[in-house]
Amino acid sequence: MTITINSEFIYCSKCGTRNFSTDKLCGVCNTKLSTSKVSTSTPSDKKPLNISLTGWVVLIIAAFVCYTIFTDGNKKNTDTQQIVFNNSLDASVSQVEDYLKNNLNDPSSYSPVSWSEVFKLNDTKESGFACYQVRHKYRAKNAFGAMVLEEKLFKLDYKGEIVDVRDFIR
Repeated sequence: MTITINSEFIYCSKCGTRNFSTDKLCGVCNTKLSTSKVSTSTPSDKKPLNISLTGWVVLIIAAFVCYTIFTDGNKKNTDTQQIVFNNSLDASVSQVEDYLKNNLNDPSSYSPVSWSEVFKLNDTKESGFACYQVRHKYRAKNAFGAMVLEEKLFKLDYKGEIVDVRDFIR
């Protein structure tokens, strides 16, 4: 027994289903198939998608609007979000590191040793009043160029600005 595979197809004019050219009825909706239109292309090949420049602009604007709506809804309110926090990778506090890099004698000599957990003192929303504190031990060069070990207590306000730096005394 020999089986011959026919690669030509007929598409149903009612439901668009692809049928073999030898079929008389559509296999899905039982509509009579016209054998005069034998095609190897799909119905979508016959109608290319033409989108004008205006259509593309509208599509891009709609995508941008959807993006902003969904991303703004996921943002936390800055009133409830803690500004001063320990980095999850190395426990550092970015505001303290920035302060040290701007105020050390030799910022390139800065080497962190340890960080305490950020402690929230209060909920004061007034600039200049300490709201957070963190202890940090680090090595850096002093004014004479010698490496020294320092341990400081940093106090920060609600904006994350440093308002007080003191030596940490045990």
